Amino acid sequence: MPLVKISDMLHHAHQHRYAVGAFDVVSLDFIAGVMAAAESLRAPVILSLAESHFEFFDFELLMAAVERAAERSTVPVAIHPDHGSSLESAVRGINQGCTGVMVDASSLPLDENIARTREVVEMARGCGVPVEGELGYVPGVEARMQHGIPGSSCMPPSRKLGGMSRRPVWTSWPSPSVPCTDACRESRSWIFSA
Repeated sequence: MPLVKISDMLHHAHQHRYAVGAFDVVSLDFIAGVMAAAESLRAPVILSLAESHFEFFDFELLMAAVERAAERSTVPVAIHPDHGSSLESAVRGINQGCTGVMVDASSLPLDENIARTREVVEMARGCGVPVEGELGYVPGVEARMQHGIPGSSCMPPSRKLGGMSRRPVWTSWPSPSVPCTDACRESRSWIFSA
């Protein structure tokens, strides 16, 4: 089956009220396991290659395997480099065939985060590739390590983003174990239209 643009996959899931799993893969075993599960459940899947794991594998080599697994699949597959820190990371992912990219500049002050995300969105828009941006605080272990106490760097959904259209990735609170403030309830990762 051909690769699917991540925004199209998530839009379909939202319209039809189902979730799509995204799984970080670091080896052929991970790819085989995730694809076997997706095939057995007849479920679309996002194969994700996290920048924080690049020390464990050769990105270009694993991308070739991920693309081949997607081509063989009978279920929709999107490929996504996860938590990229720079424009260069996004360009690399797009050049290797990713159908969506994620830029994570959440460790920067919010205005710098938005500027970095906008830079990636403008580049990716020319390629027709959607971008996920982590703007503000997104709950979880990783975020607590970076940001400390929830609520200190939330981005309200009304914040103007200079021409980037957006829609939330999550439609409900992502983690029942993390307390949620009203401000953070609306601060999710966002998909920016290409």
